[in-house]
Amino acid sequence: MPSSLITPILQDKKSYCIMCFNEIKIDNLHALLHPDINICDRCLSLLSPIRKSEKINGVSGEYLFTYSDYMKEKIYTLKGCGDIELAKAFLNYFKDELTRKYRGYILVPAPSEERDDQERGFNHVIEIFKVLNLNILPIIKKKTNYKQSDLNKEERNKVINRLEISNLEKIHNKKVLFVDDISTTGATLKASLSLIKKGQPKRLHFLIVAKVKNYEKR
Repeated sequence: MPSSLITPILQDKKSYCIMCFNEIKIDNLHALLHPDINICDRCLSLLSPIRKSEKINGVSGEYLFTYSDYMKEKIYTLKGCGDIELAKAFLNYFKDELTRKYRGYILVPAPSEERDDQERGFNHVIEIFKVLNLNILPIIKKKTNYKQSDLNKEERNKVINRLEISNLEKIHNKKVLFVDDISTTGATLKASLSLIKKGQPKRLHFLIVAKVKNYEKR
């Protein structure tokens, strides 16, 4: 359908980008078919979408974005400033496709810093992936409080020793999707997948919001 015909249809239905607050232009077929989109084309572009598939230790998954400066800023606004409304934007553009693809899966979020969750009043990873309307089981925990950014390369490679998993019976013979906001070295991802495998899920995949390129920490 030509944009000249689409625009008049929705000219009275204005929506605004949750990131930059500018009006979202309804001038293409995707916007017409998805009137609940809450991120504009400019902000989506600044987040650097890549939709890259990868296999980690025999487990298939995908990254939605590259960890751009804009992504870094918005993740900090969500996590560091407690702007919970931003959580609704990261998966919004791909929501329908991801919901169909992972229908019937149980979401297992990456372990978070419990102290930070309590201070901000929410777990940012859980809030981001709520839009998929899937059952969420936060069964991976940190044995001790630590920040991933404080660990050197050797410590990151041994991060599995800092994690534990519970309630494995809840994922036995189930379809499981491990989710996280950012992957840097992939250490937490690999460790979490190894722990989830102990529950013998029927299927196991991972979905990460953004991947850091060329990360190196000594």
